[in-house]
Amino acid sequence: AAIGKLNSLQSNVAALEAVRKSGDMNLRSISEMQQFLRRAGYESTDLDPLNVIHIAGTKGKGSTAAICESIMRRATIIDEKTGFSRPVRTGLFTSPHILEVRDRFSIDGVPISQDLFAKYFFDVWDALENTKSEVKDGCPEKPMYFRFLTLMGFHLFLKEKVDVLVLEVGVGGEYDSTNVVAAPVVCGITPLGYDHLAVLGKTLDKIAWHKGGIMKPGVPAWTVEQPEEAAAVLQSRSKELKVASFHEIPSQNVDSIVNGRKIGLAGKHQRTNAALAISLCETWISERQRAGSPVNLEESGLVKGLETVCTDWLNDIIVEARADGSAPDPTEQILIFNCTHGRDGAKLLKSAFDLHVSGVPFSRVIFCTNDPFPPSSGGIKPDYTNHNEAHFSDLPLQKQLAQAWRDLAAEAGTTVADPLVLPTIEAAVQAAAAQIGPHAYGRVLVTGSLYLVGGLLTVFKAEV
Repeated sequence: AAIGKLNSLQSNVAALEAVRKSGDMNLRSISEMQQFLRRAGYESTDLDPLNVIHIAGTKGKGSTAAICESIMRRATIIDEKTGFSRPVRTGLFTSPHILEVRDRFSIDGVPISQDLFAKYFFDVWDALENTKSEVKDGCPEKPMYFRFLTLMGFHLFLKEKVDVLVLEVGVGGEYDSTNVVAAPVVCGITPLGYDHLAVLGKTLDKIAWHKGGIMKPGVPAWTVEQPEEAAAVLQSRSKELKVASFHEIPSQNVDSIVNGRKIGLAGKHQRTNAALAISLCETWISERQRAGSPVNLEESGLVKGLETVCTDWLNDIIVEARADGSAPDPTEQILIFNCTHGRDGAKLLKSAFDLHVSGVPFSRVIFCTNDPFPPSSGGIKPDYTNHNEAHFSDLPLQKQLAQAWRDLAAEAGTTVADPLVLPTIEAAVQAAAAQIGPHAYGRVLVTGSLYLVGGLLTVFKAEV
């Protein structure tokens, strides 16, 4: 019942485009969010006890948020009631969800239960239903999908009395619903690039302006090394918004900050995310200590937080081993790829192609939508309903990606098997299985979109 009501808050593609073209959606967003907050029984200042770590960016904000949460969960604080040391109670709000909407909300590293989700959902839903008479200045009676989840998140994390909320921005920053937080403890901006161009603008300086909007007066802010035009805008915005301090971590300083510690997420780029997360957490602790809060993080806690981050998040590996315990050698290597939500699919695909030509050749490449099953099958969970995305039966985006793959091969002077374009993830999995065969072993890389990965797990009947 809760998910059905939540999905009713999604705008269809045509309606969303009409609102965007009106030109003032952004300008109204924060004032509307403040009104929704009041109708739910809160003012912006009521969010201060959440002690927010606010994170914006284009690439790596979800990973950085997850690393922050994992580190902070290993910090300790003196309990005001008992006088004894206890672990810091963490909240994490991220998007999108992988399997179910409730995976956007975690407490102490665990997604909230279905019962808890329903309880807090209807707390907020009923509060908005009961205050329709208070709607003013053309504000809608209820917020759109992401705004509602943000509002619900504030309510549940306050009620659950978290010591810190790691809060990931949805889109942009300046006008994002999470930016109703007036006094975070620290803000962080991950590497910037081109995303959500229709909303944020088509140049890096415009995108940086939006992302930098999460910075607040008197609040320290961190970022990593950025493209020159983006870095200049962030510097300017930090002065405009009167931050307490603004720090950019140069690329050459990343290794010294990580300091040889193992990170539970693979990839060189995760070292940059980890360096930012470490800086954010250390700043959060020093700011809270300065405010009189008895919080502490030992080196052993920092090490464990980095090592164990996301051990259950996008790292599920199932291998049927040989009798002697070893994994069989793959006979086929397959890529399943999709890219949506305003990101540059061809640019992301280039990284996969670089793998292809540098010793990890793909015998088959498959482009598909993020739909787990055909809409007519009835197999799609309500959590996966998405009215905000256009659905085209002729798959134009996937055909563009397939052509981009052919173009990359032509530029490299190499030949590739003609890519497949398929309508669902289920069809892509079936095609990959057919390519590998019933008695062989293959590797399949599924990448390009979190929605694609979530849909894959849905096809495999994974659970939260």
